[in-house]
Amino acid sequence: EGPATNNAANGALDYTHLFSPSLLLETKAGYTYIYNTSFPLNFGTAVNTAFGQPNVNFDALSSGLTPVSVGGGAQNLGDGTSLPIEYIENNFQYQGTVIYTHGKHNVKIGGALIRRQATVLQSTLGRGQWTVASLPQLVQGNFTALQRLNTLVQPHYRTWEPSVFIQDDWQFTSKLTLNLGVRYDSFTPFTAVKNQISNFDPIQQKIIVAGQGGTSNTAGIQTDYSNFAPRVG
Repeated sequence: EGPATNNAANGALDYTHLFSPSLLLETKAGYTYIYNTSFPLNFGTAVNTAFGQPNVNFDALSSGLTPVSVGGGAQNLGDGTSLPIEYIENNFQYQGTVIYTHGKHNVKIGGALIRRQATVLQSTLGRGQWTVASLPQLVQGNFTALQRLNTLVQPHYRTWEPSVFIQDDWQFTSKLTLNLGVRYDSFTPFTAVKNQISNFDPIQQKIIVAGQGGTSNTAGIQTDYSNFAPRVG
């Protein structure tokens, strides 16, 4: 592997307001940024083109030296596979909670919302890969197999995660407190900017593309609304 970058930044705001001795409001907002990259050793250099193979290093993402897998226990050649990788994530999070105390009850009611934005770029074999059976075959300039797996579009994924909850800490006796509550979460399926996302429909037995032919922007994936979580303590 060649150079790699791993950067992250985050920030948060917290505001608390006391309406009365028995009623309190707490709100929070946060942001997290993640940027990870990893490049092959010869990234940016058209190594194969320099050897007279113009159809290999056709752009920056396919630059470098094509890996050669050599059988018979010989050492493999070329740059690593599945590179380069670029991962960018933006997370926006908001949360609010109301706390009400009355007699033996301490009631908390709140909700939260997370917005995730993820951009991922990775090709398994963007500059291709040769497979040769043995070192003598490599010296002869012959190969057993040749393949290329390349990502042509960089997807930009989007998703929402809303949630609400209610909890009552009930001081049932001087020696016993009950924690009773329920939480609900929803995780929306991924969507992509410009609907650049697809899926396989086993009923129609074909690839369906988001936003085309009546397909939803989630490429046919439905939201699961059954995520209720009771709490007893």
